[in-house]
Amino acid sequence: MRPAAVGELDRPSGFDPLAFTRAAVRRHPARTTAESLGDAYQILLAAAVALAYAGAVLNGLLEGLLVESGATLTRQLSSGDTQLTGAVAVRLALLCAAAAALELFLRVGPVYATPAQAHWWLGLPVDRRKVLAWPAAAGLARASAAAGLVFVPVAALADPEHGLASVVLGCLAAAGLGAALFLAGALIQLSRLQRPAHWLLSALVTAVLLVAPTPLAAHAARSDWMDSVLLLSPSSWPLLVLHGAAWPLAALAVLVLAGAVAIVMLLDRLPAHELVASGQAAGQASAAFYFGDVGGLRSVLAPDAKAKSWFAPSRKPASAFRILVEADALVFLRAPARIGWILLCGLLPAAVANIAGAGSAVLVGVALLVSSGIAAAGASSAARSWAARPALEAGLPISKAGARLAHAMLPAVLLVAWAAIAFGSLLAMGATGPQSLALGTVAAIGLAGAAMRGAYRAGPAWTDPAAVPWNYLAARAITSYLAGSDFTFLAMLPVVAAILTGELSWWLVLLQLACSGFCLWRGTRTG
Repeated sequence: MRPAAVGELDRPSGFDPLAFTRAAVRRHPARTTAESLGDAYQILLAAAVALAYAGAVLNGLLEGLLVESGATLTRQLSSGDTQLTGAVAVRLALLCAAAAALELFLRVGPVYATPAQAHWWLGLPVDRRKVLAWPAAAGLARASAAAGLVFVPVAALADPEHGLASVVLGCLAAAGLGAALFLAGALIQLSRLQRPAHWLLSALVTAVLLVAPTPLAAHAARSDWMDSVLLLSPSSWPLLVLHGAAWPLAALAVLVLAGAVAIVMLLDRLPAHELVASGQAAGQASAAFYFGDVGGLRSVLAPDAKAKSWFAPSRKPASAFRILVEADALVFLRAPARIGWILLCGLLPAAVANIAGAGSAVLVGVALLVSSGIAAAGASSAARSWAARPALEAGLPISKAGARLAHAMLPAVLLVAWAAIAFGSLLAMGATGPQSLALGTVAAIGLAGAAMRGAYRAGPAWTDPAAVPWNYLAARAITSYLAGSDFTFLAMLPVVAAILTGELSWWLVLLQLACSGFCLWRGTRTG
């Protein structure tokens, strides 16, 4: 054998590890062709069923839950000429959805490598772009397909210009938008601009929620420049295709092609440890989604913010109860963005009520339930960290019920502030009366109990799985997943009923007190 020349082993050999891996997989297949076809059939069938259900829900919203004159449940809560039109509201919703999708891509990292790839391939003198290109292309295809499928029911119910042809072209434009967002996330990741992009996306969603419930949004929507801005936003291009425009398809194709070329040129810029971190986040999110692990999915998509420098005063604590309350206060003070999002969720019902033709009492009630669920989940973040480390509480001279009651203090304060914003904004719009504000404040106490129930929920029994049509689900999984959400619904039920009926009876006040008291009592005692 000829000895290798000096420096010969340091040069890339042209060896393609992915081609070698694919050849080895073909020689030793882990699954047969029939099994692969069966999996594809199950995926397509599940997607078809999900789209059918989504279309039925949207059709029901359009026919039964939108504003209808003379009806109690579907009456318009706010009135006047300062409301947003339905078209502008849909464009703003698509803009927020695109921002959320881009934030999701930034969380999981569009460009990644699995730990096995990093261990076996990234350390070799090979072209790193060959290793990373195919996984990135697979992610691009998944993002594009998901965006196109999600847009199907929206396109079918958006009065397309040319029937089925417009629906197909609109879904194709949505698929192109999903691909463009994936490539934008990859470019941001490769450029190390995740933090500025996160702040920009947060500011965009915050601005929409702050302005949408106010008359300023309606006045701005009537201006020509605002209409042009929304139409030129890529998130609105699938709607333009639905109504006969063809140039958005060409523009999206150019964006996707330019982004793909730029990413291929920059694929070798990320170090191995960042690629592995992104791969671990993507793998954890995929596994959590497949098995329905809500806690694991939350830890990836909504991780705890980086702690800021904020210290408690050095004094002797009065009691264990006070220790826990001060510890929770430090958790929230070190992550003020979490407090801001909890309070910002309170503007969602007012934003829905300010949509002309869509701000019915039923939809505002649904928005209140969704907003309260998000706020309660955010307020339970400190308690979730304690629930994950029960030994910390066990070392304090306090009972389990007392510890959970201490952890419910800060969520109660935050949720009362959320209720003041949610029901106060509705009151300012003339959508509800002052009685609803009082009931909402009492309901916030029950939401604190719901937050504790969700934080201390009993985990699913993964050692005893039960078969379901799509995979295996852990025993008691549904009960575990609904813990917290069930008490949120119970705590909000009386005040939502008052908004739906437009009347406040004495029995609703008693029912609200009973529901809030029960939720707080039960939520601080059992998971």
